[in-house]
Amino acid sequence: MRTIALHARAAENCRPGRRQAGFALLELTLAVALAGMLLVWGANRLVHRIDDAAGQATGAWMLELKRGLDNMLRQHFDSLAEGAPAVGANGQPLYADPLAPSLAELKAHGHLPATFPENGALGASVNIRILRDTRCPGAGCRLDALAYGVRPVLLADGSAPDLMRLGAAIEATGGYGGSATAARVRGANFDFPNPPAPAMPALPPGTLAVWAGFGAADYDLYVRRHDTRNPDLRGDLSVAGSLSTEGRLHAGEYLALGGVAVAGAACPDGAGLIARSAKGGLLDCRGGVWTAAQGSFGGAYALNSSKGCAQSSSPNPLTGTCSCPRGHTAVRVAQGLWSEDGSATVGYVCVGPG
Repeated sequence: MRTIALHARAAENCRPGRRQAGFALLELTLAVALAGMLLVWGANRLVHRIDDAAGQATGAWMLELKRGLDNMLRQHFDSLAEGAPAVGANGQPLYADPLAPSLAELKAHGHLPATFPENGALGASVNIRILRDTRCPGAGCRLDALAYGVRPVLLADGSAPDLMRLGAAIEATGGYGGSATAARVRGANFDFPNPPAPAMPALPPGTLAVWAGFGAADYDLYVRRHDTRNPDLRGDLSVAGSLSTEGRLHAGEYLALGGVAVAGAACPDGAGLIARSAKGGLLDCRGGVWTAAQGSFGGAYALNSSKGCAQSSSPNPLTGTCSCPRGHTAVRVAQGLWSEDGSATVGYVCVGPG
């Protein structure tokens, strides 16, 4: 009987310990589950942040590419609108295909920094197409440039476009980015059919794109190289270098010459230079000598056959002697005899060539 009582007590003493062990195991299981959930949530959030950063970096990269395309369209609008090759100062074409320039060509011609990456943060490069409006090259002509990824931005399993990464990239383009669907290529500021041009293949859904555009109305705001319009400026125009014209130079009022030269002095090689003398007379460069304008008066003098340029003779006030300025010819206009010694005095007028 005593033995049975002892066993009963022992059993009673063991029951609370078992209950405590059961509670501890349940708490541990819950803690591990919560920790696992937090770990998965944190890892997933980190992955999304990394994808978001890569998308934003790609959008910033494409926005800089858009600025480069803006520069190209503005600089070569006339040629591109006509469908003609854009050429450099040496007359050579700048692009293998002016309607499909490459990143390397844009960098080589200064439209993008030389250090501009070939690929965006999402790992893909781009193709570029310039679309000519049907009105080109006439009034209302527009050029639209699309730079689009060589492959779409898809989920890891490739089943569908990755909208999170696409959204981050498009947001970073400031309204100039968009993406392709099966039927359209569109963004906040553009909307093209897919494919954007008849000769282009359709872009896969999820393809990231950025747009740049330039029209005749924008282009007319600027005076540019080879512009055929009259700018009709209403103020002064200052030029630090030489001014060349292939036509006539017209002055509605007076032509003021700042260059001062001396008649008879050497002048730079080349005909056609014009200057003024210190007294305001007109000089031109002929035969390497500054010469008074044709038919100009170069003074007068009288020369005595016996006494030379002295006493009764009169020197030329322009030279101080009985001579003509360089480039002028002495023309005899008078002659008188002196009865005392039989000498003669001859008067001359200096006439410029004519």
